[in-house]
Amino acid sequence: MTDHVSPQSQAQHWLIAAWPGMAGVALAGAAHLIRTLHLQPAGELAPHDHFDVQHVHVKHGLIGKPRLPKNMFFTGQLPGAAGKLTVFIGEAQPAAGAYGFAHELLGRAREMGVDRLTTFASFGSQMHPSATPSVFAAGTDQKLIDEAVAVGVKALDEAQIGGLNGVLLGAAMYRGIPGLCLLGEIPFYGAQIQNPKAVKHVLEIFGRISGVSLDTSELDAQTQQVDRVLLEMLANMQQRPDSQQLESAIREFDVGEASDEEITRSAQDEPAANDARREPDFAARERIEGLFASARKDRTQSIALKRELDALGVFAKYEDRFLDLFKQMD
Repeated sequence: MTDHVSPQSQAQHWLIAAWPGMAGVALAGAAHLIRTLHLQPAGELAPHDHFDVQHVHVKHGLIGKPRLPKNMFFTGQLPGAAGKLTVFIGEAQPAAGAYGFAHELLGRAREMGVDRLTTFASFGSQMHPSATPSVFAAGTDQKLIDEAVAVGVKALDEAQIGGLNGVLLGAAMYRGIPGLCLLGEIPFYGAQIQNPKAVKHVLEIFGRISGVSLDTSELDAQTQQVDRVLLEMLANMQQRPDSQQLESAIREFDVGEASDEEITRSAQDEPAANDARREPDFAARERIEGLFASARKDRTQSIALKRELDALGVFAKYEDRFLDLFKQMD
């Protein structure tokens, strides 16, 4: 089935879809739009069989009642004659049937009149914290990419976009709905820290593409605070005895959107033997677990871990755990 919508629609109805991810770019950007544009709740998307309970909350020793993640819509008119905006926020990625969930989401969005889709994400790189982050884009057709490049975006080269940020665009392409993923650049070692500067630049690009004037001034004060923290983190890493090895790895290795919204290099850049189905022997597993334990204590040890996983051809098998190191570091 194809719900063809022309990109030339005059009264465009945009959908922004966001889930948790590195540096909070997606959720923080979506929340900013909801707050500053005064969008109103517009219902929820039922979880059906796509989610499972992954944990329970404990308070004063008592287990709380489990609940499934919520998936909420917010909608409203854009300023001027720019059309409408609907923002979808998911508390978690679906545990199963991501592609089916994507089609359910788009089906509901089409009922609401949506005719253009955008997702937000982050792109980890070796950028310096004081630098101006780039915004990268991947889209469902060349015209959208050309429009984005014309307002200052860099087209994402060879890569893979995992999770709903990518899958949703794939489903949108199937339905003929024009869609873009906008990725704000962040320092990869600061993946666990919300990055308001990346959020600001992603929102500014969305504003240029959609023709909407967005007030992002409240993000400036937050940016100064976060930049100071990132600069301190960088200085601490560079003062370590193995900083030369670390900086060499930074030049060679970019970490993209971790786990929930994962950006990875092209498969051409990975060893040909790297296969999630490969099973290391007992000695190799012991070595890997030891390196994971070291990397959790000292992030620079992730360099040795990455090399070992690549040498064994099993990085794909351990990729989620490896990327989680960058979200969990203190």
